[in-house]
Amino acid sequence: MSSTAKPNRGANTFFTIALGCLMVAIVLSFIRRGGGTSISLEEARGIAKTLSTGEVKEPIVAFVTEWCPVCSALEQYLQSQSISYIHADVEKNAQAGELFHYVSRKTGSRGVPQIVIGTKILVGFNPAQFEEALFELRSGPPQVQPSN
Repeated sequence: MSSTAKPNRGANTFFTIALGCLMVAIVLSFIRRGGGTSISLEEARGIAKTLSTGEVKEPIVAFVTEWCPVCSALEQYLQSQSISYIHADVEKNAQAGELFHYVSRKTGSRGVPQIVIGTKILVGFNPAQFEEALFELRSGPPQVQPSN
């Protein structure tokens, strides 16, 4: 008497649904990260001034670690574009670590890099998103046109 095992369709269906839910969660997390989290300009300036030893012209703070390849790519990009920023290594600088904890509570992410740029906090590094946030920072708040 030989028995042939029939596939367990219930388990396969459950696995397929679970995998689909996981993929949706991953996609949504990337979408959520895309636009950045907003903070006030005063908060951004406060973070920058706390970590800076000199005058802060533009509140751009890069929360990074030494071992993170995306952090290295971010810093290479900033240097190649001659963009001044504050390097905040969250593992080597206790004050940077504390401020990173504050920023990461706002974004909901503990990953690096996180970039405070004006009123935005970007998680990860996407040059197009960075340039958009930099443009917003440098162009200032929208001007209200007087009505006639």
